[in-house]
Amino acid sequence: MFKKMLMTPFLVLLASGVWAGSEIWLNPDLKGPLVDKVKWEYIPEMRIKDNGLYYLQNYLGINWSLDKSWEANLYYALKFQKSGNDWPPSNLGYIDLIYKNNPLKNRVRLEQDLSKGLLKYRESLQLKWNSWYFGEEIFFNTKYGYLDEGRSQVGYFLKLSKQAEATLGYLLRRQKSIISSDWIWTGVLSLGAKIDL
Repeated sequence: MFKKMLMTPFLVLLASGVWAGSEIWLNPDLKGPLVDKVKWEYIPEMRIKDNGLYYLQNYLGINWSLDKSWEANLYYALKFQKSGNDWPPSNLGYIDLIYKNNPLKNRVRLEQDLSKGLLKYRESLQLKWNSWYFGEEIFFNTKYGYLDEGRSQVGYFLKLSKQAEATLGYLLRRQKSIISSDWIWTGVLSLGAKIDL
């Protein structure tokens, strides 16, 4: 436990030096019981860059524990992304199917932008090793038929109690606006907290 406590400030300092001038993503995650094997979940995701907060997305969803290894999630999200002085809203829906078999976690996600009629297929693979995690996620734009985003990440998680966990990670994001464009790369410091009531 003492070693974990020492690693956390070290990673904060390292992240501040490497990713200065990039983005910070905040991902608090709160869960609570509904009925047997079903939980509600609320995630207010915030993204910050040089000019301050530019992105806010509120997820509200339901988690089903299908068995020891399988989980399904259904979310609705209201997103606000700054454009000039305006914060136009978007409505999104998500369906997840997750397979867990330590140390691996594989998530398949369908992301539907209900405001634009855009469907994306997302798949992520995460490997946990002691208190570290490593992951890769791809985004496939089904409307135009190309990969328009990828995320590579590494991070550290700290178990605070049986119900609470904090995470600190690096995320290297790459995006394409159209199929013929070059990748645009962004470094992200990701801070998260999970509370399971």
